[in-house]
Amino acid sequence: MNRMRGWMWVGLTLAACLTIGQYQEAFGQGGGGRRQGGTPAPAAPQASVSEPLRTVPERPFDVKDIRLELQVDLAKKIVDGKATLEVRSVKPIKNISLDAVGFKVKQVTLASAGQKAAPAHFKHDGKKLSVDLDSPWPAGRTGTLQVEYVVKEPKDGLHFFAPTRSEPKAPLSVWSQGEPVSNRYWFPCIDAPDQRQTTEIVVTVPEGFEAVSNGKLIERKENSAAHTVTFDWKQDKPHPAYLVTLAVGQYDVVRETWDKIPVLYYVPKGRKDDATRSFGHTREMLTFFSQRFGIHYPWDKYAQIIGYQYGGGMENTSATTLGEMALRDERGMAEGPADSLISHELAHQWWGDLVTCRDWSHLWLNEGFASYAEALWDEHSKGADEYALNMFHKAPGAIRGGNRRPVVDRHYRTPDSMFDGRSYPKGAWILHMLRSQLGDEAFWKSIQRYGTEHRLQSAETTDFRRTLERETGRSLDRFFYDWTERPGHPTLEVTSEYLAPTQQAKVVVKQTQSSEAFAFPFTVAIRSKGKEPTVVQEYVTEKEHTFLVPLAERPEQIDVDPDQGVLAEMKETKDASYWRAQLLDSPGAVSRIRAARHVGESKADADRELLVKALASEKFGGAQVEIAAALAKIGGAASRDALLAGVKDSDPKVRRACIDGLRRFAADAAIAAAMKEILNKGDATDSVEGAAMSAYAKHAGKAGVALLAAYLAKPSINDNLRTSALIALGDVQDLAVLDALLDMAQPGHPRRARGAALRGLGQLALKAKPNDQQREQILKALTAALEEDNNMVRFGVMNTLSELRSMASGTLPTLDKIAKDDGNERLRDLAKRTAEKIRTSMKPPQKVKTDTK
Repeated sequence: MNRMRGWMWVGLTLAACLTIGQYQEAFGQGGGGRRQGGTPAPAAPQASVSEPLRTVPERPFDVKDIRLELQVDLAKKIVDGKATLEVRSVKPIKNISLDAVGFKVKQVTLASAGQKAAPAHFKHDGKKLSVDLDSPWPAGRTGTLQVEYVVKEPKDGLHFFAPTRSEPKAPLSVWSQGEPVSNRYWFPCIDAPDQRQTTEIVVTVPEGFEAVSNGKLIERKENSAAHTVTFDWKQDKPHPAYLVTLAVGQYDVVRETWDKIPVLYYVPKGRKDDATRSFGHTREMLTFFSQRFGIHYPWDKYAQIIGYQYGGGMENTSATTLGEMALRDERGMAEGPADSLISHELAHQWWGDLVTCRDWSHLWLNEGFASYAEALWDEHSKGADEYALNMFHKAPGAIRGGNRRPVVDRHYRTPDSMFDGRSYPKGAWILHMLRSQLGDEAFWKSIQRYGTEHRLQSAETTDFRRTLERETGRSLDRFFYDWTERPGHPTLEVTSEYLAPTQQAKVVVKQTQSSEAFAFPFTVAIRSKGKEPTVVQEYVTEKEHTFLVPLAERPEQIDVDPDQGVLAEMKETKDASYWRAQLLDSPGAVSRIRAARHVGESKADADRELLVKALASEKFGGAQVEIAAALAKIGGAASRDALLAGVKDSDPKVRRACIDGLRRFAADAAIAAAMKEILNKGDATDSVEGAAMSAYAKHAGKAGVALLAAYLAKPSINDNLRTSALIALGDVQDLAVLDALLDMAQPGHPRRARGAALRGLGQLALKAKPNDQQREQILKALTAALEEDNNMVRFGVMNTLSELRSMASGTLPTLDKIAKDDGNERLRDLAKRTAEKIRTSMKPPQKVKTDTK
């Protein structure tokens, strides 16, 4: 899943409060992760070591097949269901226990060993359905269990949408979200990744609606008299319950084929053209991943369904659900499709669906593989520099996410807590490092073998390691100990110099982390103009390691770890001439980026001029973006002028980066004039215009209100421009815009615009010095939004309240109620953390006592 789905809700909901440029910067082009665009979810609170040991539970019986017959009433948010489960005892049993949360069980019948079905005695405590057997079953007995039940407005798992006061244009629809353990809210099952079964969903919905599920469409039947239509979807290959899906809505459907397999896109009415352009690389990805993994796409179709208010993506078997941000209009396509998200979810059809982690402790086998596939697609479609840049951008999340807990964590707090930087970017980095150490041929043969040997099974990290070892003949015990069993990463101090008396390059690598040394190969590339580079790789196992490389003359460059062979925080010391050559001449984009970041720490005129030269000469857009950021950091008139020139670059990402850099400068009339010119002329992309609004608000101040306010009436896909304008108006710090923001924050306005208005109100409260009455108006609007049923808006408000801290003390009773009673676990958790931040920031006399009993 691409959130990351903790980020599915949290990350993408924050997008309601961000400009499109800020959204893409924070969450990647695809918007993630859950899974994601390519970036991990905001880190979940880390479990303490006191959390209980998590192991795979005993399973005394297997579920071999689940057949669901469902009548869906979208308006009443009710599902009337009949679940037929084929079960088989693994050992002698006296009862059958299933996960079944929050729904009403009407009747249970059971048939076994050729007997007729008969009513069975059962107990349902709201979480577990326990069915007593008339007599104990021996191991190997099969039976058919039938459960008739009703689900009404489930708290999780199945999400209904209909027009409301806050969302009057919400479509009548429903979609499921099963990962990690939420499908138990709408059908009885063993809701664990180690249980696989075939499934069939026969679902009846109002005529005019489409219903999508896993596998093949066996039948579509019009029920004219009842004004309904019935869809029969069958998935005849076993898969875990969390990957079962149901989506119902009024969609436009685009139908294609790939290698005789249906490829389908279900999108909101009127957006067929957007579907064709946004998902245009899907079939090429199917070919690429089938070849790259050495395993043909394993399912009977591949559907991508846009879910209303869905965040990120979810890789349900053969039918991925995606958020609306994956759809791009022509302007959005100027920056490219959401390929990071699309490739991530598609790769899961192999890694997560075909082969599934046995327990959530091993989640990286799902999410790390899918996150790595994002980089693989970049490598295939755009080249080696884009692959390197993708991994470079994953590194900070991998380092932060895995700093305190190991990747394989048997003491996790909840399954949801595993969906963080360990499983996503650090998992991807583990694969990147393995590929680097084993070489392409051995690595990809091992991947093919792993997928083939564990096809339609679950796997643990040890299974993956042993497959690699059998294929390559190498021991990888130390590698997996360092990168999956222990937390942290190497922190390196690397010193490079040329020793003229001995004609040697000396490179000293020190590991400064408090924990024991990591073991890894480390590469040094030494270059002189007109000569082939000298590349030396040595295996580092101690806290200090020294390279001594004989050379005939002083080199022009000393690049360390040029191919990013190790996940590490690295502080590098070497002569300025080496940095200069690395910035201007290194063949690797990441080496040039590292040099730009180093030079950007300086304030020297010579370094400023070097960065100006580098921005003008750099050909790779990803490096230009980083050089622009370095220029903004180093500051000065020359940097400003270079960035002003860069806002006319042909690459929209570079234009946006230069504008974002200019925003960091003190108020400047020349920058304000340049931003005004962009806004008057317009840009081919929403993100550039959004960035220009933000910079214009900074440099024009109150004089910019009229131009920014004009954007409130300008249409754009996903309300990108209006959203950016509202955030910019909040940043102007002019209380004259308070009424406009209060109006846009009211229910009935589009969700993203409302989120932006609410965020803007928070900025006014923080920076514009409102009087008591104005502050009360702002807090009243924020509190009212917290009390709505719109989770996306509520997530955004909580993040605003975290910034307001003690100023938001009046919202504590509402936050405490959400933390205690809300049906959404992620909302409860964020409400609790937000309340803690507010309380921590309050002086003792202000503390609010609330009844949480």
